Amino acid sequence: MLTKTLSFSFILVSALALTGCTDPMVGDWESDNDCGDSELTADDDGTGDGYVYMATMSNPCTKCDFDFDWEEKGDGDYDIEIEFDACNCGDVTKGDVECNMNDDEDEMDCELTLGTCPSDEAEWKKVE
Repeated sequence: MLTKTLSFSFILVSALALTGCTDPMVGDWESDNDCGDSELTADDDGTGDGYVYMATMSNPCTKCDFDFDWEEKGDGDYDIEIEFDACNCGDVTKGDVECNMNDDEDEMDCELTLGTCPSDEAEWKKVE
């Protein structure tokens, strides 16, 4: 009987270790705008990448690729440091994003601050 109990305990602990606790930020997200879907992927190591469509002086719908680092701040709040590959605002390519995730962990509202440009807000939805 002790052997069966130990075996079951080992299987249960192994299953819990394999599933782990993944932050709800991890995964694929998309945001709709007039130019098309913007997309991002957040990895479990606190990094990610994606693209957004932004208005620039030369084009109202410029696709802007970016990399980012993210950190969970508690209560569904996230701080993100973003760096665009080519897009900029007054030659500034790095910005800060503050996001707040809903209780269902499938949507988040984010606000981007990039240099002297006006703040930009977007709603992101998790891709299942």
